[in-house]
Amino acid sequence: MPSHYTFDWKIFVTPDLVTQVAAAAQYSGDPAAFSNCVTPLLSALFKRMGGKAVADREYNLAEQTAIAQKLLHEAVLRALSRLRVRSIPGVYLQAGQAGQPATARAFERIDLNSASAAQIETLPAIGPGLAQRIVVERRKRPFTSPNDLARRVNGIGPEIVDRLIPTVTFLPARARLQVAV
Repeated sequence: MPSHYTFDWKIFVTPDLVTQVAAAAQYSGDPAAFSNCVTPLLSALFKRMGGKAVADREYNLAEQTAIAQKLLHEAVLRALSRLRVRSIPGVYLQAGQAGQPATARAFERIDLNSASAAQIETLPAIGPGLAQRIVVERRKRPFTSPNDLARRVNGIGPEIVDRLIPTVTFLPARARLQVAV
């Protein structure tokens, strides 16, 4: 059995994803026509966001949809972040338990440089202790990036950083002031 397989990004444009995109676009025309139009666009977007089309195994339909939703979300996130939007919604893909499929949990992205300890506790993999350490370290100087957070806060490593990236921002004080005006 090979240790990896290659795929076409088109497999991630599942019928469920096309239905969700059509609903979000409030499209009420022919579903097949919409699919024929949106599939090449989404495939190209996923290729751009996802990179080389190689995986360690084949993904089932639910996983394909979940991955596609995440890639689509990240594409929108990158576009919105260039607009300096204060609060960008985030999505965290949570692994299913006992053979259940993964689920996407939506979060309102929070700015780690201004969030309360209670808000920080709502993030994946963050409990009261880590939230308090983040607040204490942030008082010394604002965080600039996920790597800065990992370097400065004991207990936050690469795995936690990966889980936090879709749910947090690191706005500098100047940007927070501009947004508030």
